Parts: sequence; C-alpha cells; structure tokens
Amino acid sequence: MKQRSLDNYGGVIANYEDVVDPTRDEDAIFRNLYVTDVGMMTNTACQAIVSFVAQNGANPTDPPSGFVHMATWGGQSAVKPNIVRFAEGVWDITFPTAVNTPLTVEPEELGGGQQETVVFRRADAAVQCSDGVLRHARAEVTGANIVRVRGWTAAGALDDLAGQVITVWIW
Repeated sequence: MKQRSLDNYGGVIANYEDVVDPTRDEDAIFRNLYVTDVGMMTNTACQAIVSFVAQNGANPTDPPSGFVHMATWGGQSAVKPNIVRFAEGVWDITFPTAVNTPLTVEPEELGGGQQETVVFRRADAAVQCSDGVLRHARAEVTGANIVRVRGWTAAGALDDLAGQVITVWIW
C-alpha cells in the first residue's frame, strides 16, 4: 500500500448542487471526511500479517490451525509470502513485488488497470511461547518486499525456536 493523502484522491471537493437523494447522491463533506481518513490510514495501517511455525534447521511450516497470512491485497495462496530459514534463528519472508487490487481488473477510467507495488516500511514480530518459556523475536524490513525475522532464547542466543509460532506484523 502506497502512502497517500487527500491530494492523491483529488483533494477537497464541493457539491455541484444540493444533494437531493442521499440514497443515490453523496454529500462532498462526507466524501472529504472518509477520503481524508483513508489517506491517513495508508501511513499507519498494517499491510500484512503472517504466522509460521519455526523448525530446527529447516524452513518453517504453516501453523496447523488458525491464522496463517493476510494482507491488504488478500490472503489467497497466490499472494502468500515465501518464508525461508536464512541461518539459525533467522528467517526471510519475501512477498510478491506487485499485487493485484480489487481495481486491477477494472478499466483505467475507473482507477483500474494496474497493480500495486509492495513497499514495506516497518515490521515487528512476537513468539507465541506456547510452553510458557520466554523467547523473543524481532523483524526488520530489508528490502521493499522482504522482511527478516530473528528469534532468540531468553538468554539472548539466536535460536531456531523449534515448534514455536512466530507472528510478524508489517507496515
């Protein structure tokens, strides 16, 4: 999701004439308010969330049940990120470089015809610690569509955190 503002959506508009039928016509005041809110949200809203189960010496797997991944562009398998173990306690999550939006299939005059480029700004991670033993995880954006996650034991040693669910939030 690109960072946007009210100006990206055409700026402030005014009614051409009074709204006669509010079930069919929209007052410019309300449009200006929600477009401003949407523009501001693109600066702070989480773009993607992904969970994985860490494995000893191997690439992680999906959690056996519950949440796996979701992004502002959807949760289909076609846009599922690729997660690989880079080193002990280090995983790289790679998302597509560009994704379709609900408008992509629409004509250009309706705002469609193009994909959205994936650009992340910040990431964070947490370990579920299902057995009650404290562990830590952190994430950082290392490329436009890539997030690196690191996991540590309570003693501060990088560790594969085998069997633990790690969830990553990406902005």
